[in-house]
Amino acid sequence: MEVKIKDLIELLDLEREYEEFKKVMDTAVERFISCGYDEDFLIYRLKKYFEKEKRIILMIFLERYGEEKE
Repeated sequence: MEVKIKDLIELLDLEREYEEFKKVMDTAVERFISCGYDEDFLIYRLKKYFEKEKRIILMIFLERYGEEKE
């Protein structure tokens, strides 16, 4: 059985934390774009950093953020 990221966030009762993460990401994306960077580049770099630092919850949030952008 495959668990969707959205369901995992709900199961872990992290909806409020995800909404805060989403606000920060929206601001970061706006700033990166205004500096001439690509949104995909920012998300890629964050994903690599979160993986390296083993930031599991942030990796889950970043995956959900990416799903919402599609």
